[in-house]
Amino acid sequence: LKALAESLPDTDFGDLAFERTTAEAVTLAVIGAETTMEAADIQEAMAGAYGEISAFIEERGLTPAGPPRAINHVWADGRYVFDAAIPVAESAEAEAPDAGDGEVQITASFTGEVLKITHTGSYEAMPVTYDKAQAFLTAHGHTPSGPPWDVWVSDPTEVPEAELITEIYFPLG
Repeated sequence: LKALAESLPDTDFGDLAFERTTAEAVTLAVIGAETTMEAADIQEAMAGAYGEISAFIEERGLTPAGPPRAINHVWADGRYVFDAAIPVAESAEAEAPDAGDGEVQITASFTGEVLKITHTGSYEAMPVTYDKAQAFLTAHGHTPSGPPWDVWVSDPTEVPEAELITEIYFPLG
């Protein structure tokens, strides 16, 4: 028992609510991006990526169908690599241009079992929530089966920073 207790992460995650649920597939307009881990650089990279997605959606007459999200691939060594995405009402078979890196594509999101965590507060505090979520996953013997993603439930132009709600999903399937 002592060895088991000592192998668990030394992180208190008791202040977070964890929900095991199923993510349904949605169609996403997506573009990949990379930046540093600095808040100002992240904000600039995301603004540019979501601007490109919004223009793509408008040019093609697509219908936005939910809050924006970021699919997080790398958060290490000073690098943040992510896919910016906006759900659209059209199916994943909607026509996209011949897309390469840095171009908007239409794709389906992950579907399957996920661990959902709700983060309340500033975006800058999200790494702490991610650390706690990783500790929870480790303590409960879960290994994510793909990259986690964030869904911005609140609009930061309309909600005070301390009240922002972001849902974080870790695929378990």
